[in-house]
Amino acid sequence: MNNTIKNILKTVKDNEITMIRFEYLSSDGKLRGMATHADFLEDAITNGIGLAKGAWSLGGFDQLIDDYTYAAETSEFSIVPDLNTFAIHPYLEKSARFFANLYYKNGKQAEIDARYFLTKILNQFNKKGYTVKSSCEAEFFLLNDEDGKITPATGGPHAEYYVESRGYDVFNSYIQDVISALNKMCVKVERIKKEYSPSQIEIILRYTDAMKAADDLVTLRSVAKNIAQSYDLLATFLPKPFNDAGNSGLHSHISVYDKNSKNIFYDKSDKYGISKNGYYFMGGLLKHMKSMTAIHAPIPNSYKRMVPSLAWAPATVTWGYDNRGVAVRIPSISKDGGNSSTRVEFRVADPTANPYLSLGIALAAGLDGINNKIDPGKITIPDPNNFTPNELKELGIETLPETLGDAIKEMEKSTFLKKTLGEILFREYLLHKKSEWQAYCRHVSEWEVHKYVGSF
Repeated sequence: MNNTIKNILKTVKDNEITMIRFEYLSSDGKLRGMATHADFLEDAITNGIGLAKGAWSLGGFDQLIDDYTYAAETSEFSIVPDLNTFAIHPYLEKSARFFANLYYKNGKQAEIDARYFLTKILNQFNKKGYTVKSSCEAEFFLLNDEDGKITPATGGPHAEYYVESRGYDVFNSYIQDVISALNKMCVKVERIKKEYSPSQIEIILRYTDAMKAADDLVTLRSVAKNIAQSYDLLATFLPKPFNDAGNSGLHSHISVYDKNSKNIFYDKSDKYGISKNGYYFMGGLLKHMKSMTAIHAPIPNSYKRMVPSLAWAPATVTWGYDNRGVAVRIPSISKDGGNSSTRVEFRVADPTANPYLSLGIALAAGLDGINNKIDPGKITIPDPNNFTPNELKELGIETLPETLGDAIKEMEKSTFLKKTLGEILFREYLLHKKSEWQAYCRHVSEWEVHKYVGSF
């Protein structure tokens, strides 16, 4: 899409749009924004909308974070829309949106902006003559929320598993509405899957340019939640909402093409169809994986998904071919040839991750692998989740952090992440995560009360 201000203003007028949101993802991954009335849209597009810097000091629970760079007394950012992201909300009356970028008042883009971070990483690929394509498989649950009691929308812990085709029937209207809305917002859905757990759905988005792929995921999360409300349901991308059900992941598929549209990951002479650059890219991912985990799995609940006993959820620093138990998977090549289908599937992230940070740091790690020819090591053939801790140790296989607290410690040690993210984004992201982890650790849970009150 190549929108101009003139075309956008005409579209707004023709469709009687009155409110236009400038949306962005904050450091905690939440979709936030400012809105303008249509009468003032042209000025807002040209000059941006002022946003108090102090808004960035809000943590994951909307509490103020101590020692944050942008305090209440600091000046403003400007949020400036990306015109190519304009879309009318199909499910909201007289409403539209842009994705916006964050700027200082001097016109310089703000380092704290995750979307800008992804832009910088993609520019590094562009300087080498590379173009990055990506898509994602996003899983989520549909739930009932009755006076704070959260249950699967289908009513039971074992209802409507994916092996039962009736699961598609139950959610047909909802899925159709989601697909229709996404299509109107220029987001293409390739496949829909009734996932393993009750009331769990997976939506696979179409392969596209990396920045649009990240934008598309943000749009999907917003659309899925908003349309669920019209069905009196709650859509959640929480990785592990129930003890007795499965989990939701975010699997990112990545391909890199040179200026001749050749897939640099493909080599038909290799056993797995992977080129040296493909192996090096995986090597970079594996080398930096533990230090990146706090970005890909950003909340305490993330780590209740990443345990060895849960199928298809990575808990180790491993790669494999058509192996869904590893962290980095090489899918089998399709019949149309490897140039179009060879890709790296990164399986560590979950759908609560900020897609701009998650995809950006994964790409940066992969590029580091290419630049420094990092060997990914031996392929893991069986599912590593079936190995005992001693077997993993004997094989030299590292495990991923088991808690957000552990992941934060790994991130703090990484000079690569500090350099790649930049000092401000690195520092502020860690402040957010430390605040969230501290709040989680200090909270007295129902489980603790139930287990210990009678014993002590």
